Amino acid sequence: MRAGPETASVTAEHPSQDLSFDRVDPTYRAFIEDYLRLHGIDPITFCKPLPGADEMFFNAILPNYEFDASISAFKFVESTMRLGDAYNQIAHGVFGGYGKLGTVLDFASGWGRLTRLLEQRLRPEQIYVADIYHQAIDWQVATFGINGVHSAKDPAAFKHTGDHDIVLIGSMFSHLPTELFHQWLARLYKLISDRGVLSFSVHDEAILPAGEVMDPAGLRYLRFSESGSLVLGIYGISYVTESLVVSVISR
Repeated sequence: MRAGPETASVTAEHPSQDLSFDRVDPTYRAFIEDYLRLHGIDPITFCKPLPGADEMFFNAILPNYEFDASISAFKFVESTMRLGDAYNQIAHGVFGGYGKLGTVLDFASGWGRLTRLLEQRLRPEQIYVADIYHQAIDWQVATFGINGVHSAKDPAAFKHTGDHDIVLIGSMFSHLPTELFHQWLARLYKLISDRGVLSFSVHDEAILPAGEVMDPAGLRYLRFSESGSLVLGIYGISYVTESLVVSVISR
């Protein structure tokens, strides 16, 4: 569905402007609200404005849909709910429900995509978020009233000490070079409780771009990303083999 004359859009020349859900085409807005209610989510609480500094939305999602804000807003909601479904599997399958959780940490949380869901399931004091973008963490603390932790480029410089039941890293490990992949996994593993779960996503070698060859060590790192601020030496796009992930976890 392409943008019509009444459909909200954001131009490439003005990507830093916050996007309010009020600017979304009414038809899309109604669909988004119904979709959220179907999943037991309060739309009013969820649909806070998307900050213009959110690179995931403005540099990745929005350009992929020709800067159509209405379609992009739905895609943002859809991807958030898919992440939420995975989180639900952990909360219910491992712990027996959100009511039995202690504290949780969303690492590399960005501007609070997952937080929009967690705040409807947990108390603010149970939720911790961390990111290298300190502005994003400060915004989440001010907006959601949760616990914020400033991250660092070097895992050794990340000073947070925790004992969390769930530590989720939604996408960071799909962007790390080999050394940081190993270092961050070891560092974040130390933050789970005795019964805790560390959950993270990767790009499997099966989706390695055509013409690229997997490195013998099991991780292929490409110097490319949607970020306009993180240097490509620490944040690009990576693909891994299952054997590499098994080996790192075992270690």
